[in-house]
Parts: sequence; C-alpha cells; structure tokens
Amino acid sequence: LQHLMCRYSEMTLEDKNLNCQKEAAQIINAMQKKIHLQTLQALSEVQKMTPRERMRLRKFQAADEKAR
Repeated sequence: LQHLMCRYSEMTLEDKNLNCQKEAAQIINAMQKKIHLQTLQALSEVQKMTPRERMRLRKFQAADEKAR
C-alpha cells in the first residue's frame, strides 16, 4: 500500500490526467457494450414472440405514447 501511495504521489499531473482519461474511456466502452447487449436481448425476446403477441405489444406501446 505504501508503495502504491508513493508511486501515485510521484506521478505528474499530466500522468494523472491521462490515467483518468483511460479509465473514463474504459467505463464508457463498458456502458456502450452493456446497452448494446440489452438491446440485442430485447430484440431477441421480440423475435421469439408470435406475430399476434408482437402486434399486441405494439398496440400497448402506442397507447403508452399517446397517454404521454
């Protein structure tokens, strides 16, 4: 722990900013991947439905939009 603290305190401000930018980029990529996977999961669930169920779902969504 002491070693990490010394190493962090020796880093320049530029190094810290670069490190923060890298971490932020990793977080953004992870969130984009999560959203993409959620979208794919929702699409696969819709594709598994029968045409009648899909139509019913569309009608419910249209009614929700109209209610807003």
